[in-house]
This record gives sequence, structure tokens and C-alpha cells, in this order.
Amino acid sequence: MSLRNPLGRNQRDWGNYASLAACPNGAASTVPANKVTGVLEVGDTAFVVGLGLCFCNDVGTPGGLDAVWMTTMILTAANFDAFGRLRTSSPETIFDSKMVYDDQAIFWSEAQTGGAAAGAWSATDACVTLSVGANQSSIRQSKRYFNYQPGKSQQIFQTFNLRGQIANVTKRVGYFDATNGLFLELDGAAGVNLVRRSGSSVATQSVPQASWNIDPMDGTGPSGVYLDFTTTQILVVDFEWLGVGAIRMGFNVNGATYYAHQFNNANVQVAVYMTTPNLPIRYEIVGGVGMVGKQDLDCICSTVISEGGNQNQGTHYSYVRTAVSGNVAAGTSAAVLSISPAAATPRVTLKPNGLSVLATGNANCAFQLVINGTLTTPLVTTATQGYAAISETTSVYTQGTGTVIASGLISSTQRNVLAELLESYLTLGATIAGVTDVLSVVITNLSGGNDTYRAAVDWVAIT
Repeated sequence: MSLRNPLGRNQRDWGNYASLAACPNGAASTVPANKVTGVLEVGDTAFVVGLGLCFCNDVGTPGGLDAVWMTTMILTAANFDAFGRLRTSSPETIFDSKMVYDDQAIFWSEAQTGGAAAGAWSATDACVTLSVGANQSSIRQSKRYFNYQPGKSQQIFQTFNLRGQIANVTKRVGYFDATNGLFLELDGAAGVNLVRRSGSSVATQSVPQASWNIDPMDGTGPSGVYLDFTTTQILVVDFEWLGVGAIRMGFNVNGATYYAHQFNNANVQVAVYMTTPNLPIRYEIVGGVGMVGKQDLDCICSTVISEGGNQNQGTHYSYVRTAVSGNVAAGTSAAVLSISPAAATPRVTLKPNGLSVLATGNANCAFQLVINGTLTTPLVTTATQGYAAISETTSVYTQGTGTVIASGLISSTQRNVLAELLESYLTLGATIAGVTDVLSVVITNLSGGNDTYRAAVDWVAIT
């Protein structure tokens, strides 16, 4: 197997190089003095031989195989995805979140117990800090449960500061919820664990640091890295689900990824290792009985990545309000059609991708597509389809509330509009408690009299 340097520029310091006698094409190899640092140039060829990656420097016609020197680098587990494929292509981001300008509240939900304060955002440190006292807990979790595509390696990077091991305090960071998931746990009594939480018939596994089967990362393992959990860390998780695949968990230190433990499930377990691979990013801190003072966990940055591309295979749905809306009075705004994740499936990802509005009279109006706006009349579910609960309730909307993701104008001479939404990370999700986001088509009547309207919404349900 061979591949070209895909980066379009020279690359230095790819690893520890050693000269080889000849290239795979049989050409003799010498190492010019100016090549001893190992420079990959545009058009160079790389040959994969077992766990070795050999780089040929070409002379003459760019891209040729008349190599005059060659180097080799031994690949590590970090060079392969969860399915054992060599990482050669750019990852495709499903989600990312950084707290540079605010706490990203539209993407995240929090839950506290025992009187714990809400997470505190710091502009200086670009993080949200969760704080608890004795008999308190605080959780920060993405509203979205990220869809896993079978056959693709799902990869998670998450940064944080656990602020050290504290008696009677448990801290968790990872890709998980209350029932399933993969996470790092720092327990006041049990120390550091990597956990595979299972909602299936297969038991949960919690592996203490001393038993990590790749590298305990206590300074004695292959990497020589000693993890200090009083400092910031980068957790790395990648997994193949298919119900029964492998899971790897580790850390990125000084720009290099080191895997610490691998959970093997195929040919080991008798059922799926967790009920679902579609899970949220989560940070959690629990203060137990006897805990002293206030303890913190810093939530910094996170991303969920699909390796090998991400072809959304969701199903497209649409709903049309064929009956006219209740009257929208002149100068007022009202929701005329709303959708939200259905009560039975609150964790299915719904991505709005279009809307259509029709003014049944001659009034000028403005339309908005609003997430979680304040509505005066409770919504009543009219229908359920496409994993969505749909409401035709006409409800007065308070301008300035919620998040407007699309808007436009309709005149008396152009009484309908069709709008397609651009690609966005923004989806309909649910809080930790299961309270779902609501997407509403809001009409503002800009004319002097009452009028009625029809509307339609398109969305994709990704299961």
C-alpha cells in the first residue's frame, strides 16, 4: 500500500527515523546531508509495511518513484482508528464547543441537587466551573445525543481540570449519561478509574488505574507519562460500537495521544456492551457526606468526531398546517406551528432544515423560526410523526426570547415563502431532565387588521 503526502506542504519531525537500504521500488537509497531531519515533501510517497510507515523522497519528476533516500517510522495505536484503519484523512466534526464568549447555553443543560449553584462561566479561563459542597451534585451535559454511524470510528476529545482527588468527592468526565457511556472517574476513595457504563444486560466495568491494560500512565508505563489530575488534561475516547466493538480510552499529552486502556467486547460479551452509542458529552461532580468545603471541576472544551466521514443517514420528514391559524392580531407575534422531540424519543436528534409560510389574507408580515421562545398559551400536541411532537396551537410569542435561526418578510403581493436552512450544528435536543427543545414558526402581523396563516416545517430525524 502506498499513499501520497496529502498535506500539500513539507513536514518535519514525523517521528524517530531510521535509514533503509532501498525503497520498495528497488531503487538504491542514500541519505543526503540535508535530509537527515526527515523532511516529507509535496509528492513524496509513503509505503505502509506492517506497523512501519516508510517515506520516500522523490527526485526528478514530482511524484515519481526514483527515490534517493528513505526513512521509516514505527506507528503506534494512535495512528489507527477504532476499526484498525490507518488515520490518513481529515476527521469530520459532528460537534464542538468552546466557552470563549459565553457558556454556550443553547447547546448545554445543567442539573444541580442539594442547593448547588449553577455552573459559573469564566471569560478569563474560557471554562464553566461546577462547584459542590457536601450532599450536593452538579452536572453539565450536552442537550444533543451524538449519532454514531456503524462502521465509523467515533472519537471524542474533552478538556478539563478535575482539581485533584478529594475525600468524599466523585468527579466524572466523558461521553455518557445516567445509564450508558464511557468516562473517566476520579473517586475520593477509589482513585482514578476508566468506566464503561452499561444499560444492557452486560455488567458495567470500572477499571482502576493500576489495571489499565495498555499504559497505567503513572510514570511506569510505555509512555513514561505521569498523569497529574490537579492540572488540565485532554481525555481521548474512540470506539467502534456495532453493539459489540472495542473501546479505547487515553490522554493527549504534549501533542501526542497515548491510549491507557482498551475494553474488548467482541468474542467476550454475550450481548451489546451498552444499550446505545448515541450519547452526550458530560461533566459531573458529586459531593458526599463528610466532604469538607467547596470543591470544583472545570469544564473547558470538547468535540465529537466521526472518522472516515459522516454521511447523515437520517430520515426526512415534513408537516403542513393545512387549517388556517387562529387570528394573529395586528402588531402582535404568535407561533402558528411548533415541533419538538416526541415524549417517547426525546434523545433522537432532530435537525430543522426548512420552512414554508403562507399568508391567507393580504397582510404584510414577518416570519421567524424560533427555538425555545416564550409562548403564553401552552402547546397541545396535534400529531406525532418523524419522532416529533407537532402542535398547531396558536400562541402569542414574546419577542426577544429564545433563539431565532431564520427569518424573513412576506408582502401583500408575495403571500408565501419557502426557506431552506443552511447546515448547522444546532439541533433540537433535551435537557438532562428530558425537557425538550421547541421549534416554532412565529408570525408577526405588520398590517392594520387581524389575519390568518398556514405553515410547514421540514426536518431530519437522525436515529
